[in-house]
Amino acid sequence: MESEHMKTILVVENLTAVQHFLRETLESKGYKTLGATNGNKAYDVLLNHAQTTNLVLMDYHLPESNGYDLIKKIKANPELQNIPVIFLTAESDPDIIKVVEELGYTAWIKIPYRAHILLQEVEKAIGGKQT
Repeated sequence: MESEHMKTILVVENLTAVQHFLRETLESKGYKTLGATNGNKAYDVLLNHAQTTNLVLMDYHLPESNGYDLIKKIKANPELQNIPVIFLTAESDPDIIKVVEELGYTAWIKIPYRAHILLQEVEKAIGGKQT
């Protein structure tokens, strides 16, 4: 596998076991992953990996800086604003979803989710399957 063509996904999830599971699932499909446990750490990781991160997969409910704060910072930064953002969350309040949608997320996947739906959305967001 040519590593320079490997797509990188930042997984932002404060529950370590859930983050580990998501990263393992994505890595088993050929993606490279980075991890962060809150919005502030995620933003720092993105700044350090702006050129190589292809997607942000995050929970809405995060300590220190929630999903709204994080996507707002991502979309306001010209270096990061084109990175697709997928929310994987239990949040279902239509008002919250609408406000975040206006900032420009790529997909909103409700927990509990089906793995194939998550992987389809990831592939759609970053251009096809990994080889």
